[in-house]
Amino acid sequence: MKVFITGGVGFIGGHLSDFFAKRGESVYIYDNFSRDTTKYFSTKPADIFVGDILDKDCLAGILAEIYPDLVIHCAAIAGVDCVSKDRRKTIETDFIGTYNLLTAMDNIGLDELIYFSSSEVYGKSSSLQSENEFLSIGPAGEKRWCYAMSKLASEHLIASYENISSKIIRPFNIYGPRQVGDGAIKIFIEKILNEEEVIIYNDGEEERSWCYILDFISAFSKIAEQEVDFEIYNVGNPNEEISTMDLILKIEDVVGKPAKIRYEKMDSYGRSEI
Repeated sequence: MKVFITGGVGFIGGHLSDFFAKRGESVYIYDNFSRDTTKYFSTKPADIFVGDILDKDCLAGILAEIYPDLVIHCAAIAGVDCVSKDRRKTIETDFIGTYNLLTAMDNIGLDELIYFSSSEVYGKSSSLQSENEFLSIGPAGEKRWCYAMSKLASEHLIASYENISSKIIRPFNIYGPRQVGDGAIKIFIEKILNEEEVIIYNDGEEERSWCYILDFISAFSKIAEQEVDFEIYNVGNPNEEISTMDLILKIEDVVGKPAKIRYEKMDSYGRSEI
């Protein structure tokens, strides 16, 4: 089987590349290398194409050349810092990039897609949500919501392509080895090890559940086997939520160093008040 992965050298995409390559599948990656985990690959993909998801002609040409059996769309701008720096680029990459991919697939008759959305489509609270819950996005003036809006709009766009069998995965707080870019656990560990300040918003009692990357890949493998026309899957850890402060304490215990904590206030829309 030929598997085509956009964003395949990133954190989750890289793990997926290894997963399929170890199974003996032919893996083709399309990525602009804004985040690169290739040095950690344990099994080389068949080929890696350097390109941007917004370059529709390049993307379409490579898809037509490979003609994969399965397309996995991971490419996106993600992470609070990256999203806040350039909202327009985030929307273009995460929504128009998805449109470019769907158009290219449709034009040549590709009909199997797995798309990575986000738990952010649930808005301020995503705890123990089902796939059929009503979704909530914050106001357009707040920077952080452009990412969630782009992901949600992409979900609706994908659903409109009824000739493409699509699975949408909403990851919930995935962490683990090879993580690049933003990621709370990664950032906390690095800052504590380097004896830098760790910023905690409000009182640090906000709770999240965290899903280890290999558990996520295990769930993905089961989803990939499902034969459906269109389905949405929430993937995370349903069993344990932990506060930010308790998470910091666990990291302190593991690395053997105390955290230098600085508290900042933040309102319900993610705006710092300092």
